[in-house]
Amino acid sequence: MSHELRTPLNSSLILAKLLADNAHGNLSDEQVKFAEAIYSAGNDLLNLINDILDIAKVEAGKLEVRPEVTPLKSVVEGLKSMFDPLATRKGLRLELVLAEDLPPSLYTDRQRVEQILRNLLSNAVKFTERGSVALHVTRKGDDALAFEVRDSGIGIDPSQQDLIFEAFRQADGTVNRRFGGTGLGLSISRDLARLLGGNITLDSAPGRGSTFTLVMPLEYQASQAQPPMAMLPAGRGADRARAGASGAAAPGGHASARRRQGWRGAPRRLPRRPRRPARRPAHGAGGGGRRHLRAHPVRPGARAGLPLPLVAAHADEGCALAFSQLPDAVLLDMQLPDDSGLSVLQKLKEDPRTRHVPVHVISAEDRSETALSLGAVGYALKPTNREQLQDIFSRLESKLSQKVKRVLLVEDDMRQQESVKALIGDGDVEIVAVSEGRLALAALEESVFDCMIIDLKLPDMTGRSCCGAWPRARAALSRR
Repeated sequence: MSHELRTPLNSSLILAKLLADNAHGNLSDEQVKFAEAIYSAGNDLLNLINDILDIAKVEAGKLEVRPEVTPLKSVVEGLKSMFDPLATRKGLRLELVLAEDLPPSLYTDRQRVEQILRNLLSNAVKFTERGSVALHVTRKGDDALAFEVRDSGIGIDPSQQDLIFEAFRQADGTVNRRFGGTGLGLSISRDLARLLGGNITLDSAPGRGSTFTLVMPLEYQASQAQPPMAMLPAGRGADRARAGASGAAAPGGHASARRRQGWRGAPRRLPRRPRRPARRPAHGAGGGGRRHLRAHPVRPGARAGLPLPLVAAHADEGCALAFSQLPDAVLLDMQLPDDSGLSVLQKLKEDPRTRHVPVHVISAEDRSETALSLGAVGYALKPTNREQLQDIFSRLESKLSQKVKRVLLVEDDMRQQESVKALIGDGDVEIVAVSEGRLALAALEESVFDCMIIDLKLPDMTGRSCCGAWPRARAALSRR
């Protein structure tokens, strides 16, 4: 469902942005204003769609939990870089504090924990006119952590604190008109926390700000997951509302037990869409022209500067086209009708004929870290705006037009650097040498390399941790 909703909206946003830019200068100021209004409203609709899909997936038991080792420092630094500009713009102090006795990491679904914290911090910044917003991370007993998001904002009356965790509800009618929003963020955050075995509590009063506390277990266990609030029994509204603020599930009778047992029911098998034959445009498909394979049926505009592509709507068709036509680049969707895009990516990178072909992923599903670790040159989440598409095509064009092979050399010993340069450097190889892991990560963010040679013992980190941090860093950039 997400694919069907986001893909047409993506086209609308891109076209509205093209009109608003008025590159040819043939639109009046009023027409440009209309186009900007369409673009702004489309982005608002996108946010609403994302929230509704999230809450629907949680309540249907279809949201997949992907636990991983999640470094606390990395999570907090990512939040700081995201909310620092917003807080500065409003003249607020932003504080992010990690207690000294914290473990270096926890085992949970990093993407969902970050989503909850982003929702809480976003609300804190939105509803605070002056003062500060803070995130404090502390221990909660021996097996849990507490993420406290504090603000000096308008506060919430005790009579409204139960309601704000319900979908499409805010503290009162004036809040939406004054601050905007859909009223879904806290409802989604509460259900995600329960799904991960945690809970959210609230301490607030009008005029003295609010403190939302997310408590998460140090190690995710599927047995600790609680059903979403919508699955709790009807007719116990007060208990359900209090559970929303405390994160505790209310007891239920036989009907609720049946519903809780069914909230993770077996997924339905959707009918398979009929296959469409791959379309091969005449331009760019023959002779010495470049061939670009897209594994989803969306054609790039002529503005991008690339020729019309080969198109495949299914995974096996895409692999067959890639192996037979040997395209110069591939744009790949993750959600294909017959298989995952990750399997396509893996097959392309394992075959000597296509191993060198740059693959850029554009998808509504966030599997960026896995895709980048498998060899994708980039990852963009749908819907992509015009600037993102231009960046994608620029990256591919840069790779395709590259005559000299670029090698990133990560070595802190200057003598070793010179030895490696003398060994492999010639007119066809450009070597970029750095001496620290952080400099290597910065270089990888700014440019594309064909190969990296790395020392396993660097001054600031090990070579293995540097290699592991690169997909995570690229994944974080892709989600912004």
